[in-house]
Amino acid sequence: MSKDADIKGMSMGALSTEVKKLRRELVDIRFDGAFRGTFPAGRIQDIRKRIARAKTEMGVRGS
Repeated sequence: MSKDADIKGMSMGALSTEVKKLRRELVDIRFDGAFRGTFPAGRIQDIRKRIARAKTEMGVRGS
């Protein structure tokens, strides 16, 4: 299943929870990177895109 299909199949509550979870993961990755000195740029980009997809789907549905 593609990332878009996963998001389109979620309920509004699940989308909201997914956005919160992904934002937390993004903060954790950045925080860890500050201590280790390296940022997994590809992972950060993937998380940001997934957040954008979820928020777009919420907007389309009329959040």
